[in-house]
Order: sequence, then C-alpha cells, then structure tokens
Amino acid sequence: KEEIQRVVVFNSTTQELKDLLVMVEADEEENTELQAADLRSPLRDSDVEILLASFGKGNRHITSLNLSNNYLTARGAMAVMRFVQNSPQVTALRLNNNGIEGGEGVARGLKMLLLGSETIQHLSLDNNDLGDDDVQALIEGLKPNGSLTSCSVQGNLRVSPSVSHRLDQSLTLNRHPKFKPFIPRLSADDDILRTLEFAGLQLDDLCIEILVEALSTNSTVTAIRLNNNQVQDGGVGLLCNVLDAKHCRLQHLDLSHNGVTVRGVRMLSDVLLRNTSLASLNLMHNRIGDAALKPLQEMLDRNDTLMDLLVDGNPMRNDVILKVYSTSTNTQQKLKQDLRRLQAWDAELTAVDFSGQASSKSAANDLTCKLLAEALSSSHVVTSVNLNYSNVSDLGLGMLTDMLYSNTYIHTLMLDGCCITDAGVKLLAAMLLKNSTLSYISLRHNAITDDGCMALQRALVHNYTVKRLSVDHNPEVSERSFMTLGYSITLNNEPILLKQVIPQVHSNSLTVLDCSRKGVDDTLPFTDSSITLLCSVLAHSRSLTHINLKRNRIGAYGGTCLADVMLSNRTITALDLLGNEVGSGVTAFVDLLRRSSDVQHLDLRENGIEAALMSSVSLLLELNHHPPMVKHMMLQLLDGEKPDKVELTGTANGCTAIGKAQPSASEPWGGSTTTMLTSRSVGLLCDELYVNTSLTSFDFSHNYVGDAGAERVAQLVHAFPNSYVNINLA
Repeated sequence: KEEIQRVVVFNSTTQELKDLLVMVEADEEENTELQAADLRSPLRDSDVEILLASFGKGNRHITSLNLSNNYLTARGAMAVMRFVQNSPQVTALRLNNNGIEGGEGVARGLKMLLLGSETIQHLSLDNNDLGDDDVQALIEGLKPNGSLTSCSVQGNLRVSPSVSHRLDQSLTLNRHPKFKPFIPRLSADDDILRTLEFAGLQLDDLCIEILVEALSTNSTVTAIRLNNNQVQDGGVGLLCNVLDAKHCRLQHLDLSHNGVTVRGVRMLSDVLLRNTSLASLNLMHNRIGDAALKPLQEMLDRNDTLMDLLVDGNPMRNDVILKVYSTSTNTQQKLKQDLRRLQAWDAELTAVDFSGQASSKSAANDLTCKLLAEALSSSHVVTSVNLNYSNVSDLGLGMLTDMLYSNTYIHTLMLDGCCITDAGVKLLAAMLLKNSTLSYISLRHNAITDDGCMALQRALVHNYTVKRLSVDHNPEVSERSFMTLGYSITLNNEPILLKQVIPQVHSNSLTVLDCSRKGVDDTLPFTDSSITLLCSVLAHSRSLTHINLKRNRIGAYGGTCLADVMLSNRTITALDLLGNEVGSGVTAFVDLLRRSSDVQHLDLRENGIEAALMSSVSLLLELNHHPPMVKHMMLQLLDGEKPDKVELTGTANGCTAIGKAQPSASEPWGGSTTTMLTSRSVGLLCDELYVNTSLTSFDFSHNYVGDAGAERVAQLVHAFPNSYVNINLA
C-alpha cells in the first residue's frame, strides 16, 4: 500500500521533480549537489517535503542543497532547516529568492539549525522577507556554533544595517577559531588575561573592530601582539580608540608585518600625544614611507611614556629611519624622568625596573644603558637594577660595569634574556674584583659559554660579597662550569675566614688552623655546612696537626664530619670545639678515640653533652697517653671482659702482653708511641679491675711502676682478701 501511494505521488509531480527524486534515490558518488533552482515549475512547500522524504532512502553523497528561486513559505523553510539539522553530511544550503516571511517560527528554526548542526558551513537567505529578529536568532545560534563561516541575508529589506553588521562580526569569529574564545573573556574583564598573543592568525580590520569592542570594558590587558596579520589603517584607527580611552592600561603593541601605511602612523602619532600608558610600539615590516618622519618626530618630542619604537623593514630611507631612532632616544622622557629622580636622590626610588623595555636591536639599547649608568653613578638610594629581556648588549653592560666599580649601594643586577656574550661577562668579572656590594647577579638566557664562566670563577676567588649567581639556560655552559661556580658561591655564603683558609690548607702551608671566635662579634660563625666544605680539604692535608674551632655553631653533623676526618687523617692530633653545639655528635668522637691513639687533645666542653659521655671521652683521651697495650686491655675491661691474669711485662720495645704481639700503628686502636708502664697506667687499670673478683695474677715486671704504682696494686689485692694473687713487680 505504501509503495502504491509513493508511485501515485511520484506520477503526480512534474518531470523536473521526478528527475530530482530519481537522482536522490540513486545516491551516485558524483552527485554531491541537489540543484533545484530556476526550475520551469518552481517547487512549493509540498514538493520540498516529498523531495526531503526521498533522502530517507539513504543518500550519503549530496552535501549541498540549492532551493533558490522557488515558492517556499515559512512552512517549507522550516522543513528544510529541520532536515539539515539532522543531516550531518549537508554543509551548504541556499534558499534565496523564495519570499520566505520571517517570524517567530523562522527565527526559532534558524537558531535551532545552528545549535543542532555541527557541519553547516554556508547558508544563503538573500532576497526573502526576513527581519531583524530572524537575523538576531542567527547571531545567537552562532555563539556556540563553530562551523558556519558564510551567511548572506542581502535583499531582506526588513534587516537593518546594524544587525547585518553584527552578523558579519559573528561569522568573522567563526572564521578565526583561535581568536573567537578570547572575546567573551575580554568582555568579562578576565583578570588572568594580561597579554594577548594573536600573531599569525590572519586577522583583518573586522577582527580588530570586534577586539576593540571587547576591550572597551576591559581593564587588565597590558600587551597585544598582532604581528603577521592583515591589519590595515582602518584597524589601526580602531586601536587608537583603545589607546585614547581613560582606563587604557596597554603598555605594549606589536603591529609588525601588517599593512599599515603613513595614514595609520598619523593616527597613532595623534593619539600618542595624549596616551600615557604605551611604552612599546612595533611597526616593523609594514608599508610606512618617508612621510611618517614628521608626525613621529612631533609625537616623540611630546610623548613622555613611549620607550621603544621600532620601524625597521619599512620602505623608508636609512637616513629617515636613523632620524626616527635618534628622536626616539632623545625623547625617552620616562627614562629621563626616572633619571632625574635618581639624580635628585628620590628616597622612594630604590629599585629601577626596565625589564622587557627593549629600545631596539641597535644602538638605542646602549644609549639607554649609558643614560642609566650616568644617573646611577650619583644615586645613593637605588639598590636594585632590573634589565631583564631588554636586549642589553656587551657594550651596554660595559657602561653599567664602569659605574659599578665605585657604586656602593646596588646589590642586585638582573640581566636575563639579553644579548650578553663572554666579552660582556669578562667586563663584569673585572668589576667584581673591585666591587664589594653586589650580592645577586642573574645572567640567564644569554649567550655565555664556559670561557665566560671561567672569568667569573677567577673573579669569585677574590670576591666575598656575591651570594647568588645565575647562569642557567645558557646552552654553551657545561655541567662542570655550573658546579665550579656553584662551589664558589657556596663559599661566599660561608664565613669569610673559611674561604681564606681553604687554599692554605690545600697547599699544606699550615700546621695550626685557628678559626675560633672570641665571643659574640660581627664575624659569621662556622656551621655544619662550613665544616662540610672544610673537611673536604682536611682529609688531604699532610701538614695540619691542630684545629681550633672554639665558639662557633657546629652541630652534631659537623662534629661527626670532623671525627671521620681525624680517623682517616692521623696527622691531625688536636681539636678544640669548646662552646659549640655538638650534642649527640659526641658518639662519633667516642668511636674515634676508641679506634685511634693519635688524638692527643680534644676539648668538647660547653657542647650540651651528657656528663657520662664526657667522662667516657676524658677516659679514652687519657688512654691515648698510655702504652697501646694498656689501652687495648682497658677497652677489653670497659667492654665487660674479666681476665684472671694481667701480664704487662716491659721489653726493649715498650710494654707488651706476654704471649701476645705488640699492636701495630696500622691497627685501629694501635699507636706509634711505645712507652713503658707507669704508676699512672697502673692506676687506670686498677680502677677498672676492682670489679673483677676472679683475678689471680699480676705481672708488671720491667716497667716504671714505682712506689705509687705498687701501692695501687696493694690496694687492689686488699680488696680481694680471700683470693690468692701472684704479684710480679721485679
């Protein structure tokens, strides 16, 4: 029944419509456009509905519908728009010359078409009866729609020029998808947007018009980069409105590689007579001729803000370009104003910040540095100079270093992202040999190599004030240079005395190292970090025997480092740490004294050490003044051993245990001194043997025990009256 009905409908249509239906149902690959315009029998609403129904057979190739010059009303137009909305393959629709009367239904259909279709790119509605409301619906639909880039509503007499222009603006945004997302953010005064990067987006004057409208309510943008676009004089005139606004905060404007002519320059020059925010204007590689010299010079003579004007690459004679730059450098009034403040010793101007204020890539940079150096030479208040990303060359840096030779106030110099090479760094290094104020220098993102770093390293050997030096992001600087400079800066952050003594220790020219403090004074104390650096050279010293580190702030870690060094380097026999903060680090010294007999003096008083541990240190230090075998036996007794015999007979080589070899100097508890047993040694042994009830024999023969030693042995024997003890004091 349905098939019979379809045939009846088909037979009732015109031959032209039959041909269209056959083409649609055939779905041939080469047929991509449904051409239903200028028919002998124009289509009506019912014909279009039949035609659209035929697409239900599965046509996949027709992407363009041309239904112009028919008799469609709002009903037929709505049907077409619903079809396109649900047909993702359709990208173009033409409904010109149909007499479609606009209204609420058509407006809603147009809006839904754009909201529902993500593929429609071209829409033509010329010479119908649409009104402003219908076109406004299109504009609303274009806000989320990103596909429609062409839409024509010409010949609709009820559409006003202003609404038609707003439609053109919306379509322009769709033709620039990278530009479109910024407009609502600018209109909302998004405080995150400070710099607008629109380089190379092919923006034209209509885009600039949209941008200017969005900026009319914005108070956060400070930089706009429009280089490599299609901005003409008309767009420049629109941007002048932004620069002329009272709330303008724009500081940097890049219009290089566009189509600006002398006319645009005249407009810019006029508005810059009043603008007080713009500091940088790039007009390179436009179509500006020699006639621009006069308006530019007049503007530069009166403008107090513009610091940087670039006009290279235009069809201007070289002498004209030089005159522009000459006027520009002579009229950098903001710089001059700051310089006058410097010369007047303005107490509020303690930091000079010209970061990002590149004059040009030629002599204007150096002139800025020259003027700045002259002003700073007489300033007694400026402590910081920031010239980051201002294209300072080696020559400009040389002018600044000449001033810094005698300046005693500036402690911060920042030169990141400039044009500095090894030649400029060597000038800076020579200045550091004389300057004693600079503490922070930043040279990142320049063209420095290992050669320049070596010059800085040699200067830092004699400079004690530079505490921070940044040379990272210089591709030609090796890891070794980074480490060498880092070591020098680390030394500069430690007490000056440490930096002075390290070369002497390294050269083995010292036997006594005195780094003590006489109390709380203005010298920096040694800390654990200082000791870490010192120990790196102490380990290799062959002349040093005595180290005095009284009244510093050496903690447990520093004490441990010193103990480890003394264990490996036995030429160091005396260490004075009175009045430090060693605390728990004493355990390292206990271990040192148990394993080494070379330490003859160790002062750990006033270090927050427990009394029991101090007693252990005193006892172990005392043992280092006795024969090695006495120390060995004492350590056994201290470790809880209970021998039944004590046999320490004297020999030509000193005191030794009977039946046992003399401990050698190479053993941890051995020593190089061979002495005989004395009454003092006997006393120490007897003090530990009082708790040993199994003792049966003493052999201290052939020593220097004497009467005092014999009395101590007798006292010990009396302590065990029930035991038989064999005593040999021959």
